[in-house]
Amino acid sequence: MARFLRCLVLAALLCVAAIHGDAAPLRGVAEVAGKLVPLPPGAWTAVAETIERRGEDAFAVLALARIDGKVADGLVIVRANMAARPGPLAAAPECLRADTHLGHVAYDTAVDGLCLFLNHVVLAETVPGPVVWLMARERLAALGATLPDTWLVAGIRARTASHAIEARYYFAPPDHRAALPGLGWADNRWSPQRVAADADRRASIRRLVIWTMWMREAVELGLRGQLPDDALPPTPWDGPDLARRWTERRVERLVRLQQQGVIGEDTLRHQQRLVEAAAHDLSAAGAPLWQEGVWRRIGHRVASVAESLGLSYIVLGSLWPSLGFAMLVDVLSPVGAYLQNTLWPGAAAAGTTGLPAAFAEIGQSGP
Repeated sequence: MARFLRCLVLAALLCVAAIHGDAAPLRGVAEVAGKLVPLPPGAWTAVAETIERRGEDAFAVLALARIDGKVADGLVIVRANMAARPGPLAAAPECLRADTHLGHVAYDTAVDGLCLFLNHVVLAETVPGPVVWLMARERLAALGATLPDTWLVAGIRARTASHAIEARYYFAPPDHRAALPGLGWADNRWSPQRVAADADRRASIRRLVIWTMWMREAVELGLRGQLPDDALPPTPWDGPDLARRWTERRVERLVRLQQQGVIGEDTLRHQQRLVEAAAHDLSAAGAPLWQEGVWRRIGHRVASVAESLGLSYIVLGSLWPSLGFAMLVDVLSPVGAYLQNTLWPGAAAAGTTGLPAAFAEIGQSGP
């Protein structure tokens, strides 16, 4: 309770400072509830800060804006839990959709998870959005900043067993300064159906997908309090080809692992081909993420067996009986969990998470 009150006071002070214009613009990284959040290039101004309570859980919520002239061409809305949770946060529903530009669950285990999505959002009077967005709009209006009618949002939700970050990065589309008619979500110029028929917009979406794949690594590191400068991606629209830079960066990391003896030459070549294929064909980009999720599950299972084996050996003092007991425990545990969920279907949900999987969007994000 004391920690919550300290965070509440700090949030109130920061909000007052932002309202009076005393807060210095942020660059590179922001801190929310003790977690580091990577920011796209540019100067970001805090325009709203609040706390969202969901039952016994509290999220610190921060909204930042990047203002170019009199236009807000970038927004970031971050949510981070303020205290350790008894169970993991589920994947965002947007990560499971098939009617957007990207929806992907990279991995989802008992101890960690990560998912990402890419969608277009249309501001609408019928969608007020969350409280932090209402506060942000008032602050932006006071600053004289105008808002595009359409945004491209890249969302990333990363979690450990007890902590989570959800960051939504909103970018004004490259054509936001053109006098284009505002349409609804389904018939908007940035809907997947319309983008498929326009080469320039397809290229922009491709760059943003690569950018999101780059940024997910930075969000993962920030959740764990580690965010080196070289983890931050460039802006999605400007500069050299993002796919090439992303490929070179990942290949360099693989080469370092090979030089350190962590992986062999064959593995290096195989992984390099996967990275290069993903950069040229985004439909192949899921392969490394899928493999990562598989290896994480295998790693957790091996760790579980090793733990059972170690405890059994301490008690029994013999290798083979200990190995048999460890394997028996590892097989019976999921069977027991299945029977528990079958016989008491509400018990698992009540014991893992009371948090909602979805958060309110700032505009229309679906049909």
